[in-house]
Amino acid sequence: MRKIHTTNGKPAIVDDEDYLSLKSRNWYVKQNGNTKLICGTTLKKGKSRMVLLHREILGLSDVKKVVVHKNGNPFDNRKRNLMVIDRGKQTYSRKKNSNGKSYKGTTYNKKNNTYVATISKDGVKYNLGSFATAEESAMVYDKAALELFGGLAKTNKALGLIKYNKLPNIEIIFAHSRKPRYRIDRIDRVRTEFLRKTLKKLYETYNYSQLEKLFDYDQNELSKFVRKNTNFRPSNLEYLYSKLKGLEIRKILKVAGIFQVP
Repeated sequence: MRKIHTTNGKPAIVDDEDYLSLKSRNWYVKQNGNTKLICGTTLKKGKSRMVLLHREILGLSDVKKVVVHKNGNPFDNRKRNLMVIDRGKQTYSRKKNSNGKSYKGTTYNKKNNTYVATISKDGVKYNLGSFATAEESAMVYDKAALELFGGLAKTNKALGLIKYNKLPNIEIIFAHSRKPRYRIDRIDRVRTEFLRKTLKKLYETYNYSQLEKLFDYDQNELSKFVRKNTNFRPSNLEYLYSKLKGLEIRKILKVAGIFQVP
């Protein structure tokens, strides 16, 4: 076991056989939502591209696959702690509860004085019901997680948040609980499509790290927007659209063959 130093955070742990090929490169810690990523850069076809330490170690290039840290520690990049799974299933392998509540998948409803159990898969949120106690809600979440994700599920029991001998003998009903979509009027639809096409065109010359600096906007959100995985709120769309009219970006647009912003 060896340590790889990062420029802005604590060192990452790697196997001895990976150390020599990684130690001479510059690695840094990047906050990505509730998780941390160990990142570096590499040159590909004359472009500087961001690479992730755990994917580099496994030589993983398939974008439909992701790497999960089994113990929930993103700094532990020994091969025995890395597991490759299909994209979309990694949410349930996280160690910590992102909502900050006592139990994973459980929130308190002040209005009804009950505890609501919810779980998500493939972008769809399911309401599992309301319960009198947080413990009951947590156990229902655990049962649903096991049904949906089997051995990949990080249950409250596995995380040491609750103890029980067996799960409640109830049928889990996965009721959709979708969040309302933002209404996009005709003008915003035109702007959305123009912005998406423009970013896609710029990506032929610049990587998302460079676009993040140009637009002063998170590169992951820009990437998801270009791939049509998300739309921006009207306020965010207005902000990015105003950036297109800035002098610096207008010069870049002309080089890319875009001469007019509608």
